[in-house]
Amino acid sequence: MRALEAAAAASADFCIATGAGLAAEAAVRWPGKPVFLCKPGVSSVFRRRAPRAVAAGPSLVTVANLLPGKGFEGAASLLARLASHPWRWHIVGRTDADPGLFARLQDQLGAAGLSARVVFHGASSQRQVAARMAAADVLLHPSPFESYGMVLAEAAAVGLPAVAFRVGAAEGLVRHGETGLLAPAGDWDALGRHLVALFEAPGLRAQFERNLAACPVRGWDLAFAEFRAACEQALS
Repeated sequence: MRALEAAAAASADFCIATGAGLAAEAAVRWPGKPVFLCKPGVSSVFRRRAPRAVAAGPSLVTVANLLPGKGFEGAASLLARLASHPWRWHIVGRTDADPGLFARLQDQLGAAGLSARVVFHGASSQRQVAARMAAADVLLHPSPFESYGMVLAEAAAVGLPAVAFRVGAAEGLVRHGETGLLAPAGDWDALGRHLVALFEAPGLRAQFERNLAACPVRGWDLAFAEFRAACEQALS
């Protein structure tokens, strides 16, 4: 993959990165090549949800196609260790992206006695994803690698607190301790402690939601304007 990236970069006159981390890496790997930062926007279907009572039994949602790099098996192992808490886990994403993983995950959940607490919603439209986020209490984003993290941006737009690894643009999309909780990449124990903190403190989840209500949402109009500006500057 790095060889393919290098070949693509060699044929390009400039780079546009979706996150500060990617921009910094591109500047190091290809010194002298112009690099512009253009963060994605969030669709208007991800609207701020109305204030609501916070449920005692937390509803978790994970939005990602079932692929090995998205951390599903690790998340299932983690939730098995937290089975004494009354969580429910909703998974939104294609289950046929890796049929072997889907079968292993189902077996893993069945062996742990958790099948009845996990719902696979399959591929969904943006509106369906937004509705599922609006109905949840916590976004569980267990991916150990992201180039950006669109799901985190969409959850923030809805007003949904997130628990995630500190990867991609997570630090810019989730204010640790204010709108969600971040763990070091791959530190499942830390991720588990963060989940327990939100399980046991519904008031903390409510505070995160109130803090999110004050956060601006970045729309695609701004993203497109920055993209155009980068192209015009690079080509001038």
